[in-house]
Amino acid sequence: MNIEFTVFEINNKQVNDKPYWIDVMDAILNWSLKI
Repeated sequence: MNIEFTVFEINNKQVNDKPYWIDVMDAILNWSLKI
């Protein structure tokens, strides 16, 4: 996962698309646990 790209996507989406934001946070959490 490219964290910088993901953060960029979050910044673009978080205001208008809360479900997307939640999905991204969940994905980041799952990714972090795999390290």
